[in-house]
Amino acid sequence: MAENRATHVRLLRAAGTAAAARGDHDGAFRHFGALFAEDGTRLHDFLSLRSVADLAAAARWTRRQEEIAHVVETVRTPAGPRPTTRMTLLLHHADAAASRRARPSSGTGVRNPQSSY
Repeated sequence: MAENRATHVRLLRAAGTAAAARGDHDGAFRHFGALFAEDGTRLHDFLSLRSVADLAAAARWTRRQEEIAHVVETVRTPAGPRPTTRMTLLLHHADAAASRRARPSSGTGVRNPQSSY
């Protein structure tokens, strides 16, 4: 079952990416959102985490940021106080995309705040 779940997650992510590339942001939101249960539980323990920023970006385009705020927090919790650099950047990107105040061109969420430059 785990093998099939990993394949299913990869297919959902590919479908979400393709939808976003076509400009179908509702479709992207639907596919990326399917990687998480309503309560924020991940469909796949490892692979779903990698799509949190994509989900947040799709939520921003569809003005559904409130719907995914709990997912971002659910992803943040197991990452702990010192997540990997990749996870830190994904979470910052997700925070920026899910924020109603962030401007799409502001660069917020792309820069690593722990970096010295």
